[in-house]
Amino acid sequence: MPLELRSHQRAALDALTQAFDAGATRATVEMATGTGKSYTQAELLCRHTPEGACAAFVPSEQLLGQNAQSYRKWAQENGRPDPFIIGVSSSTSPKTRAAVDAMTTDPDEIRALFADDVAAPAGV
Repeated sequence: MPLELRSHQRAALDALTQAFDAGATRATVEMATGTGKSYTQAELLCRHTPEGACAAFVPSEQLLGQNAQSYRKWAQENGRPDPFIIGVSSSTSPKTRAAVDAMTTDPDEIRALFADDVAAPAGV
């Protein structure tokens, strides 16, 4: 059964969609802790990059792991391909490293991961 967005998530998604349709190239979403920013972002990424690579930035290692788990759950519950997630971090946390497909801070490695057909994100 697909995960459904709550009304405040749909309102945020509509505002983001309007902004991107009007030419915005980035946006900030402010919502309280636990209100579903990760799921809102996952749906936005699915809509705007259905077959391409995208980047989502988070301010902490903890949020990197949390978002990765949320993106995977969103994809699974909504019939989307499993996302390929690259962590740009020097994290040594086994939990964070396990949540992503690749972890690096090396720009050449990041470029190679996005260029690699195997690693190209498909949907989220």
